[in-house]
Amino acid sequence: MKILKALVIKEFYQMMRDPSTMLIAFILPFILLCVYQFALNLDTNTVSVGLKVEDNKAKISSLISSFENTEYIRLRRYDNRKKMEKDMEKGEIRGMIIIPNNFSTRIMRREAAQIQVITDGSETNTANFVANYASAIIQKWLNNEYKYWRVKRPTVQIVARFWYNEELNSHWFILPGALSVIMTLVGILLTALVVSREWERGTMEALITTKVTKTDILLGKYIPYFCLGMVSMAFGVFCCVVLFQVPFRGSYLVFALVSAFFLLTLIGQGFLISTLAKNQFVASQAALIAGFLPALMLSGLVYPISSMPKSVQFLSNFISAKYFVGCSQNLFMAGNIWDIFIPNSIFMIVMSVIFYLLIYRFTAQRLD
Repeated sequence: MKILKALVIKEFYQMMRDPSTMLIAFILPFILLCVYQFALNLDTNTVSVGLKVEDNKAKISSLISSFENTEYIRLRRYDNRKKMEKDMEKGEIRGMIIIPNNFSTRIMRREAAQIQVITDGSETNTANFVANYASAIIQKWLNNEYKYWRVKRPTVQIVARFWYNEELNSHWFILPGALSVIMTLVGILLTALVVSREWERGTMEALITTKVTKTDILLGKYIPYFCLGMVSMAFGVFCCVVLFQVPFRGSYLVFALVSAFFLLTLIGQGFLISTLAKNQFVASQAALIAGFLPALMLSGLVYPISSMPKSVQFLSNFISAKYFVGCSQNLFMAGNIWDIFIPNSIFMIVMSVIFYLLIYRFTAQRLD
């Protein structure tokens, strides 16, 4: 433990003496959060929506067909409303359309009929898209079908509700997800330079000649950068909640645990790059290509994964940022949803263990 303590203290001193470390850990996240806050808006045109039909009369079969035969909405039929609500909590669908059991009866009586549209307000553009497109489908159906009902053109009221983000502020969705991309860049880039810098400066050779073990070397670097990463993550959450007024509805303890699992995967990936590269320039480029770009493109933050080709969807399953995006956005917007946290956390834990074993395998203790 004395050796490990000395290595950890040495690493903390090295971090404090290196201005670039503080710039990457704190200034860069703040700049990127400002970019996501003020310069980025998301849009989408294809979403999964649940449909619950409580009115089983044949006269509305054409309305159901209108919802099913559109290229902009992937419709999923439900018989159980609780199941549909659960799928919306887990993000499997982005909206719910409920046709009540008195819909056709009210139309035949020339009364105003209602259709309820509930959307996931955590993605504001998607929520507006679902509500507006459902309204457009219903109005088109009325224009085409009402004459066959032999009644005066009926009125249908769309009762729209937005869950999780009642104000439809898109930045409430963007910033929590952006934390994963920012921390991927910070975590991997910081650690990717550590071991490669040791090899370039010749200090790794001096370290190998001592009595330290592989475990001492790895833990001596894991612990300081894990602490720095958690402080940087806390700083990002502080900026989101206090500076940009993003609501946080979950548990800070759960967020800390999920963040710890995520950071361990990032630190492991960064150390593995630096262990194999042994050159700071190569390590930094590999960190951007293998860490930042996949996290940005395949995490589901900017581009919906469901709209990607099947091969790319499969590849996204190995991107840890994808799992943290889901956890972070749900903790901010919806609260503690364990059906999301538990499987995502298990994946990140497994990935962090795999990275540690690979680093242990490839960390050299001999100069030859």
